[in-house]
Amino acid sequence: MIIHSSINALRLGRMDLDKKIKDISQIYPDAEISKRTDLIEYTKASDLQKELILIKSFDKKLNINIHIDLYAMESLAYAYFDIYFEVDLEVYELLIQDRGIVWNLFFHSEVNMDGEDKGFGSILFQLLMPYYNLDELNKIQLELDDDPSKLAENIDLIYQKTGIHYYGKDGPSVDSSSMGPMHSMTLIEDYKDEIVIDNDTWEEISLSDQSVYFNKNIGSFICKK
Repeated sequence: MIIHSSINALRLGRMDLDKKIKDISQIYPDAEISKRTDLIEYTKASDLQKELILIKSFDKKLNINIHIDLYAMESLAYAYFDIYFEVDLEVYELLIQDRGIVWNLFFHSEVNMDGEDKGFGSILFQLLMPYYNLDELNKIQLELDDDPSKLAENIDLIYQKTGIHYYGKDGPSVDSSSMGPMHSMTLIEDYKDEIVIDNDTWEEISLSDQSVYFNKNIGSFICKK
């Protein structure tokens, strides 16, 4: 089965996806990048980090490849990071104990990234946050003119350098952002039909084919087909 855990992020502005593509290719040189226009326009970057391995959860040693895909959209500079990896039933049952999969990943698991063993949370700080160029934004902010009449020029300067066009009332809110595992939900592809769902904890939520279920106790959706 495959476990998907998401990180969602946004900023108080809109992202110019065309300007950002070159930046994404520099931040994630190993990723496969494409521009998509399905229901909405977005940029997808697949496999942001080639050598990323889940090596431990609680006391159990593991050797599981982790994949991360980025879906970047214009409105509110929204980004969706899909973190996913394949596990067997034993590891699944280990991860759903106590407070659930997301909690156990961030607080009881370790990864190997760039040849170093680190806490799972390092994925957020060292791999995902660079998408927003926070270090560069902080440097640019020091150069901005505090004169209110320069607001439009400040916003345009940041846009030209970063691709983000901030919404501003008193000034571009470069320090305001939101990023994290929203609602601690996970999606599980149970393609081998290993997870037993014939009990009251799973609610069938698909419209017709009985393939998608939700368990509020562990915060997980399961797709059976």
